[in-house]
Amino acid sequence: MNIRIYVHYQTAWGEEMALRIGKKRFPMSYTFDGIWQVSLTGRELKDGASYTFEILREGKPCRSEWRSHRFSAPAGAKEVVIRDSWSDRPANSTFYSSAFSDVIFRRPDGASFRHPRKEKKAEKGNVTFRIAAPEVRGGQRVALVGSGPALGGWKKVHLLSDASFPYWEITLPVTGAFEYKFAIVDAHSKEIELWEEGPDHLLAEVPVAGNHLIIADLRPTFPGGVRAWPCRCSPSARRRASAWVNSWTSPAW
Repeated sequence: MNIRIYVHYQTAWGEEMALRIGKKRFPMSYTFDGIWQVSLTGRELKDGASYTFEILREGKPCRSEWRSHRFSAPAGAKEVVIRDSWSDRPANSTFYSSAFSDVIFRRPDGASFRHPRKEKKAEKGNVTFRIAAPEVRGGQRVALVGSGPALGGWKKVHLLSDASFPYWEITLPVTGAFEYKFAIVDAHSKEIELWEEGPDHLLAEVPVAGNHLIIADLRPTFPGGVRAWPCRCSPSARRRASAWVNSWTSPAW
């Protein structure tokens, strides 16, 4: 398997970019318009491995990411293209804590990126969408809705997996271009509760046979923020989580 990773980052004069896997660092090449890329093999970036981007000055790291990225190898792919993004600490970083992912917004089976649910990999898809949505409540799901007959002409919701909550993922078989948006839906009725803010996305890059595209550079936002915190946990766990949230103050980054 060959893997190409692209990331957008505007470096300063004299800075370079690298991808790090464990203790090994792979230099990245500048292409155009702030895009850096690196080519790897499946032996260098194995299924389930984590990697991070680093900014180098005179060969030494001067800036690193807030969180690492985890590679999940698509089933049967010979060539994988990942469109990734630099991970800065977001304004809602507290929602990535265990108090939210494991208690307040806990998934029904307790799955989270700390304790991911094992799921069978999609065998027929060639495009994977991967986003972070930490403020989705336990009774809600993230869905993708789009144009064209394959996606149901904006009338069908395609649920993303929450196996690594607060990270969501879906793999689809794509044969042509389409427009799409993300939405928050009721986990039981599948009714849309909130649409993603901003204009529609356009997917115009259709992988050729044997290739797989992973889109991980989207940061959807939803209006209204968190409305309520229904907690499927014991009263004592709920009290501990509430005490933690009430005592939390934003550090000076």
